[in-house]
Amino acid sequence: MQITILSAAFLFVPPPVQQRPGFPSGPQPIFAVVAGVEPAAGTIQVRRLEAVQVAVNVPESVQVNGQAITIMRTAYRQESRMVEVVYSLDKSQAQTAGGKMLAKEEIGKHLRPGSVILLSADGRPVDPVYLRAIQTDTVILVVAGPTMSQPLPSPKPPLPPLIELKK
Repeated sequence: MQITILSAAFLFVPPPVQQRPGFPSGPQPIFAVVAGVEPAAGTIQVRRLEAVQVAVNVPESVQVNGQAITIMRTAYRQESRMVEVVYSLDKSQAQTAGGKMLAKEEIGKHLRPGSVILLSADGRPVDPVYLRAIQTDTVILVVAGPTMSQPLPSPKPPLPPLIELKK
């Protein structure tokens, strides 16, 4: 009888609750390399990759009055370019991945040219899920937006078509 009661008790025990892995609730941070820090001026200059759309001319063969003619068609492709951006330390919050908040004066002690930092992608603190992959002394900069950026060289405008088709 005791065996029956124990067996019945085990049938009604709920299975263990499986923990779902922690998924991030925000966008991934942007990796950047420090190009210069000027605490007196209240700025930090970083270099980071940025995706840009580039117009390119692509030859295309078309039939006009039964003859094959080559025209140039404009197409767009995505490229990664290194850009330099200057951020204001007055409008930013800095902390380590371990959670230690850094004052504006402390940032110069933690960062040197060539240091790798993380930039918040949306102006909010970086989700802790991403911070598991980096060292606890890595500096994270939560910025409201860039103050100055070095202009990218402007791409050459696409060439006009070789012929103009009339309808």
